[in-house]
Amino acid sequence: MQRAFRAKYAKDLPTDKTIRAWYKQFTDTGCLWKQKSSGHPLTAEDDIERVQASFLHSPNKSKGTATKELSMSKATVWRVLHKRLVVKPYCIQMVQQLSDDHFLEKVQFSDETTLHVSSVVNRRNVRIWGSENPHAYVEHQCDSPKVNVFCAISSEKGYSPFLFAEETVLA
Repeated sequence: MQRAFRAKYAKDLPTDKTIRAWYKQFTDTGCLWKQKSSGHPLTAEDDIERVQASFLHSPNKSKGTATKELSMSKATVWRVLHKRLVVKPYCIQMVQQLSDDHFLEKVQFSDETTLHVSSVVNRRNVRIWGSENPHAYVEHQCDSPKVNVFCAISSEKGYSPFLFAEETVLA
């Protein structure tokens, strides 16, 4: 069979497995054309209800755990969650409980920034929205003069801004 295929089509040969599948399909149906699908959706309604109930009961479980509990493939669980139930996984935010009632009296808040004298724009903060790329650009001056500003505040007082120009300190 493989020699006849190679002689006639001069293409890569089908594998033994493929030839056996063709033979089985031909003996079962009398045809090598693929059969029409039954028209049923890929995921049955009872599968959707089972996945929904499982995640309502325990919304923090992983897809892997759900596949084991429900005896379903990962693809089926994913399809039900994303396509049918339209849910997304969200990361939780870890926070630490504060046990000190006087915490805000003890803490100081501070911040600093760099200001460019030549009005240089921070490219991470600038966006140009459009349906097409405008190919916008801003000329960049190397080693432009700049000033670093630092200030702090606590529950008792505010600390004046400190200016650091290049390597000197201006107060």
